[in-house]
Amino acid sequence: AFLKNYAVSVFSPGAELIGLCLEKIRNSKYQGLLVANVGYLPDNYPIPIICLDTPCFTPDHVKTTIGCTDYKGAAEMAETVLAYGHREILIFSHHMEIELSRVERCRGFLETLAKNGIPNVARRFIHEPAMIDTSSTKHYLQNALKRFPDTTIIMTDSDTVAIRLFQAMQDLPLKHPIALTGFGNQTANDCFVKFPGVETHPEEIGTQGINELLRIINEPDYIPPESIEIETELVYLDRLPHIH
Repeated sequence: AFLKNYAVSVFSPGAELIGLCLEKIRNSKYQGLLVANVGYLPDNYPIPIICLDTPCFTPDHVKTTIGCTDYKGAAEMAETVLAYGHREILIFSHHMEIELSRVERCRGFLETLAKNGIPNVARRFIHEPAMIDTSSTKHYLQNALKRFPDTTIIMTDSDTVAIRLFQAMQDLPLKHPIALTGFGNQTANDCFVKFPGVETHPEEIGTQGINELLRIINEPDYIPPESIEIETELVYLDRLPHIH
């Protein structure tokens, strides 16, 4: 944006202030808005809007959304986990209802496991929005392993969840090692730990978001597509153990 003579301001006001922030921007000199995970937008908003990662809604239609192939990435990871011999599998998530991209990831996991004959798939899905720290994660993990003690791998819909599970496992007497997969590749530049997972290319999502927004601003007759998807890819598969 800067190279095209535009400046970008970043706001992260928190859920309780999103409405107020949007109203202030509505009455400002801002020319466009990139939003992520704000849910519903005010009707008749006068500024062009592009949604990043998760669709945003107005009372009459969905705004242009730029994200990644969440369902496909999850399905490919599940297929790979199965191909590596894993059959005792759990899925962990703490997404909120607003995060539709992560809903798609979980759907990709679940439908792929069901299609491949994994039993009790719904019971293997641990969806707990209250899983907010290592302590709560440890609690939910212990309960899940009581039901599925032979688990060899846990797939997650976010690296944040994978990291919390990794930390929780350090304090548990596991009967055997349990592998983890992430989603987002947030730890790519972190020496802490790298999970086999799904690269979502957030930089590309951001770049495409800026380009679409500037085109809307500068070309009054331009009608943007309803959605643009950036292809995901699997990473660090060398860290995914085989089950023989």
